[in-house]
This record gives sequence, C-alpha cells and structure tokens, in this order.
Amino acid sequence: MSSAILSTKLPSSCGLHSDDGDSVAIFLSDKLRSADAIRMRSNNFVSRLTNAAARRVFPHAADVRGHVIAADVLVDAILRYGTSSNYELFVYPWGKSAALNKLELKRYSTRHVRLTCSEDFGATHARNYFPRAWFTPLPTDSIYVSGIELPYRIRSNFSSSVYPITTLFHGLSTHGMLYHYFLRILLETTYAADSIICPSRASRQALENIFDHVTEEFNRHSGAQTHYEGRIDVIPLCIDTEKFRPQDKAPLRRRLKLPQNAFVILYLGKLSLLKADLCPFIPVLKALTAQNPFRHILWVVAGTDDSRYVSLFQAYANEAGVSHHIRTLLNLSDEEKQQLMAAADVFFSPSDSLEESFGLTLIEAMACGVPQVVGDWSGYREIVVHGQTGFLLPTYWSSCQDDLRDTGQLNGTNSDHLCLGQSVAIDLGKCREYLQRLIDNTELRNELACCSRVRAVRLYSMESVAKQYEELWTELAGVARSIQPRHTAIRFDQPRYYSFFGHYASVAISDETPLHITPSGKQIVDGQQRTFSGPLASVNVVDETVLRRLLEKLQRSSCVNTDSVKPTTAEAHDNLPLEMKQLVEFLCEQTTLSTDGVKRHVMWLIKNGYIEVRS
Repeated sequence: MSSAILSTKLPSSCGLHSDDGDSVAIFLSDKLRSADAIRMRSNNFVSRLTNAAARRVFPHAADVRGHVIAADVLVDAILRYGTSSNYELFVYPWGKSAALNKLELKRYSTRHVRLTCSEDFGATHARNYFPRAWFTPLPTDSIYVSGIELPYRIRSNFSSSVYPITTLFHGLSTHGMLYHYFLRILLETTYAADSIICPSRASRQALENIFDHVTEEFNRHSGAQTHYEGRIDVIPLCIDTEKFRPQDKAPLRRRLKLPQNAFVILYLGKLSLLKADLCPFIPVLKALTAQNPFRHILWVVAGTDDSRYVSLFQAYANEAGVSHHIRTLLNLSDEEKQQLMAAADVFFSPSDSLEESFGLTLIEAMACGVPQVVGDWSGYREIVVHGQTGFLLPTYWSSCQDDLRDTGQLNGTNSDHLCLGQSVAIDLGKCREYLQRLIDNTELRNELACCSRVRAVRLYSMESVAKQYEELWTELAGVARSIQPRHTAIRFDQPRYYSFFGHYASVAISDETPLHITPSGKQIVDGQQRTFSGPLASVNVVDETVLRRLLEKLQRSSCVNTDSVKPTTAEAHDNLPLEMKQLVEFLCEQTTLSTDGVKRHVMWLIKNGYIEVRS
C-alpha cells in the first residue's frame, strides 16, 4: 500500500490552483489533534501514563470528543472512498505537524492528498484558486480562530470564480453561535452553490429556525436586506462498520470482565447532566431487577466523565440499592469502546440535550448488531426504526425558556443547557416495558440485531456517506458554473491596524522619509557578516533575499550618488539616502511582494540596525 503524496504547499508552477479542477479542499481543525492520544491508547501502563499526560495537556479533550470523532471519521471516509482526484487538506501553521502525522499513519492508497498551510495564501497570489468544492467538517473548533468565515474569505480574496463552500454543523444550541457563526455567515457573500450540511432532518429544521430568527432580527434593527443564499442539505454522520461489527460476546465479556450470563444494558457517552441525565433510569433499573429475580441485569455506564455528576449518580444508585447492578467504565479507548458495544445486549440512551443533533453512538451500536432503546428526540428518531432496529421512547417538553434569553451571556451556555435538559422528560413506563420485552424475547433481540446491522451498513458506513458528499459536491459544482462572482460582504471585522494604533509611535515613517544604510548593513552587503542578527530563522515574517536586495539597493545608490556629486565630507559619502517610496517601488518591480510587504521588510532592517532614519 503506497503512502499518500504530501506537500506543505502546492507546486509553484500552479500557484494555489488545482492541477485538474477536480480537487476538494478540506479544513482540518486544530481540535482534531487533542483527542488522538485519548482515543488510540491501549491498556498497558505506559499508555495509561501517556493518556493521563494527554488529559493534562488537553483538559477539555473529553468535552469535545463526540463531534471531533465524527469529523475525524468523516474526513477519513472521504479520503478513503471519495472519487475526487485530489484532496487538499488546509491547516493553520500550529496544526501542520499533527496533520502530517495523521496522514503518514493513514497511508491512503490511491488518493493524492496534499497539505496546504494557511500561510501559503498571501496577498500577492493571483486570483486563481479554484477547487471543485471546499468542505469544513468542524468549523468552530480551532483554539485560535473560529474558522467559520475562513472559506468565504479565501474564495473572495483568491478566486475569480465561484466554487461551492460546504460546512457541516453538528450541534447548534450554543448561544454564542447566533452572533459568532450564523450572523457571520449572513454577512459573508454566499451563493446558491453553497451548502450547510446537517446530519439529520431535525437539525436542518432547527438551523432553518435559527437563520430565520437571526436574519429577521439583524435586518429589522439594521435596515439591511441580507440573507443566507445557500442551501441546507442533510447527510448523516458515518462510522467504520468494519471496526463496529457483531462479534462473539463471550470472549469480549471475558476481556472486559463482564459476567457471561448477564443481560447487559449499555449507556456509552459523556457522563454529564449536559448530555443525558441517567438518574431517572435508576428506579426503572430497580423495577427490572425486582421483576426478573432469576436474571442478572447489569447496567454498564461508560464514557468520558464529569466527576461531579458521576459522584452524584453513584450516590443515588447506592441510596436506591442497585449499585451492584451498575458497572461504571470511564475514559475508554476506541478499541475498548468497540468491544463494549459488541458485548452489550441492548444500547440505551435517554438523551435530553439540545446539543444532540444526531447520535453517533446509536449507529455504532446498530453496526454492532445491538438493539437500541432511546429517546424519541432530535436525530435519534431518524436513526432508530421503531420495532425494527429498536424502540423509541416518547419524550415531552414545554415552552419554558423566555427567562433564559440572557442567562447564557451572564452564566455561560452550560447553565442554559442544564435548565433546559431538566425540563425534557422521557416516558419511563415505556422504557421499562420495552426493556422487559427484550429481556424476555431472545428471538426478538436477534431480529432487531440483524435489521440493525443491515441498516447501519447501508446508510451509515464510511463508503455510503462519502458517496453522498461526492454527489453533493458534483451537484453544487454544476450550480456554481453558472454564477458570476460578486462582492457584497459586510467587512466590519477587517482591522486597520495603523489607522487604529499609528499614534502609538513617536515618529511616523512616511513615503518621503530618507533612509540610510548603516555600517552593519554594509557588512552584510560586503560579505563581512554572513547572516542577519535577530530572530530571523524562528519567524516567517521576512525573506532574507529581500532584505539583502534592499541593502544592496541602498549601497549602490550611495555609490552612484557619490560618483556624480562629490561629497564635501566623509559623512556625506556614507549617508546619501533613498526615500521609503523609492525602495518600495524598486522591490515591487523585483519581487511578488505587496507594497506593505516591502515596507515591513524595510522596517525590520530599521528595527535591527541595518538601516537608519535621519532627517
């Protein structure tokens, strides 16, 4: 199996332009690196120690694990099963090393995969960047920048044609998204060829509601007539159905130290009130154990932990007298998670969170041939086929949010989600009824298991979902070909640094400011000093070749001037100047740098004592 073709920037002969017009640009979020050590660890001592260290370095990795995994697997699916001839992975400089490591481990056999860093996009590049489509699978999770506006800016600044921009949203309920993400999209230039992708019809409806609200409020208060001109499509998330698959439960249970004769009910996910409150199920478990005195009912609660909630949950279980029917397993690796899924008899999830737009663990259980008993909530109802792959539990909610309009700004999003999650109820009577039916009927469990596996492979496999993305990009690219670009975005967030802060300096360097080469500068030109001083090697803000050209220009100018006009003093011989604008005009003709780029090089030489300013 051959390794992927990697390059940190595209060939200079084609600038930033796709070789054949069939490339897909994919933005890799910085967050993808934070979960790797946690997901891929094994059970040996060194791995556990490494895992503990990773959690110290990335203390919030567990908090983002679900949607980070979803994005990671989706990118993997596209690179493995996509039909485009080229895939260009776009990263910020701080994520380049982690992205290279990922690609070297994956070794995609038939794909031309290239890594492009954001610093490869410069103001002097020709407007010829034209991928078949752009895809952002995780738009909100760089620790430095939001990322949501990035593809629109690149298209506006570096392309003379329209190409599709597609963005996956997995989770829509954070209050800050209204301003920082959805309003930003409204203010960018969007086209009919753009698409926001939701993993479920329920989340698409929610997103339509959100856009209606943000658009109406912004236009009403600003007098604008802006709106999102793209479309909203639905493509589910995917899993590796070769890793999540039915297996013989006996050896798995021995490995996981689970009793062979137990009826294992599994909850796997984030253990937090913000994800799903498990405490209401404890009375149901108590009733099931009383109703089945000759069966060993075991509830395995597994996932990433919120220590405060886990303590509360365990205390409640002890008080109810069912703690011996509960096994808690925390912070599993991917391998342990796959084994646990396949070892269970039924998967149970009472999700009551607004953040839940799909249900990745449901399709993992489904692929393992494990029936699901879950709340009829959000995207869950689109995954589970009631009576065929599992059972949906009725959920109840009421409009009770008016006093929470500003609490997210004051107390944080978690306070809102906590209040709202506690106002969502699940039918516990139906929960007990359906679980008892599965306990009693082995044949029913087997039928649901078979249907689950078939549905998972058909709808949620990596190959199936990658195909849907490729079909969408093909359709949108056809739409884009008939669109003429326009520039209507509202640019309120492009800083004018010198206009804002120019008064900080005591002297302003203008185009007419005379500049002189210093003795240190002459030593560089004459070869007496081979390298520049200062942190030139550690930063990527100046080009040494350009610096030398500037100094050589000043040196030559001094020699020419002294030949034509005889100096009256030795000082005049050494200090005949050139104005800033003369240096800028010269270098702009010699290089591809912008005017401001040349000025920054001049200022760097002044900063480090190779040029000086004299009146």
